[in-house]
Amino acid sequence: RRRALRVAGADAHKFLQGLVTADLDELLRRAVLPAAFLSVKGRIMADVLLHADPSSPEDSVLVEVHSELADALYKHLLIFKLRAKVNVSPAEDVHFVQAVNSSGASEEVALELGLEDALALPDPRSPALGHRLLVLGSGEPVLREEHDRTHNYDVWRAWQGLAEGPEVVDRIPLECNLDLLGAVSFSKGCYVGQELTARTHFKGHIRKRLLPVVVSPRALAADAASAAAERRAALVPTLPDGVSPPDLLMRRLSTDGAGEEAGVIVAAPEGGVLGVAVALVRREHWPAAQGAQVPGLQVDGDGGFVALPSLPPWWERVDAQTGKMAAGAVAAGAAETEWRAWSFRVRRGVGAWGTTPCSGKGGGAGGDGAAADPAPGGSAA
Repeated sequence: RRRALRVAGADAHKFLQGLVTADLDELLRRAVLPAAFLSVKGRIMADVLLHADPSSPEDSVLVEVHSELADALYKHLLIFKLRAKVNVSPAEDVHFVQAVNSSGASEEVALELGLEDALALPDPRSPALGHRLLVLGSGEPVLREEHDRTHNYDVWRAWQGLAEGPEVVDRIPLECNLDLLGAVSFSKGCYVGQELTARTHFKGHIRKRLLPVVVSPRALAADAASAAAERRAALVPTLPDGVSPPDLLMRRLSTDGAGEEAGVIVAAPEGGVLGVAVALVRREHWPAAQGAQVPGLQVDGDGGFVALPSLPPWWERVDAQTGKMAAGAVAAGAAETEWRAWSFRVRRGVGAWGTTPCSGKGGGAGGDGAAADPAPGGSAA
């Protein structure tokens, strides 16, 4: 479900710097960087991951994007190309794998998945999301059967409160937590769509943000809240006789009784499997702290179901009065510094591994490939 576009040429970094929310200078020390392309009105066109191109890190960037958004993003880049010395093309030789079970060091993850030659890196958005692997070659990477579980990734990212691809299109970057994920720079120069994001950050309040919610029959809400507090990766409550799970996607959430709008569900694994989902929740209905109990929000159209919001485990401290990142808080991805500047190349038939700088323009202090916190269950997508 992911595709790559290659932006290559002498002006590649300068060209992208004027189009994305992140600071391209970060690619000098980080091999992969979260970012987003915005419309002129400041709404998300596509959330992306920017990779230093292993084939030519000095003047080429790989733009990883959801496959459903790739064609529109390609046309968007061509519109802004003008006289820039860049060539924009689909990167048919590049494929991506997400490994949510990342209990080993980066170089061990690719070997475990059965990929012969891959670049393995911690997901730059949050250590809780595991590793991303960049695979070069003409064919789709083939994983070992026991690891080929796309659904597990969807459930796990829903637990993290992470929406991506079409789920965030036309939404506001800060409401989608892109600032908390390290995908927005507030110190770089101008870029397309910057005004709304900058004005909200410096002068406004953020009234809504994406949060994970557990959807449960009202009769089982107490058990669901307990399971949510334990951070289990998948929760499918037992339904009473004669009750069918609702289709969760785009269901409105409201306060019990008064009917006041509290949010809307924007993402749910497999389009509405009962259990965990991602919702855009108004600030007054956020839990006060990790593991705090909050009243369930009614899922409109199905009075027998409630949604229980929780704070993502990677979410840094947010000011409850403004909805913005509190002073001194660090974005989830930005906390990883020097060691993330090195990529691990796994070589077939060789037990040892080597490191290569992520960019020819500059290196960083090598790291030991410290692993992210492991996710429950093993899978890759």
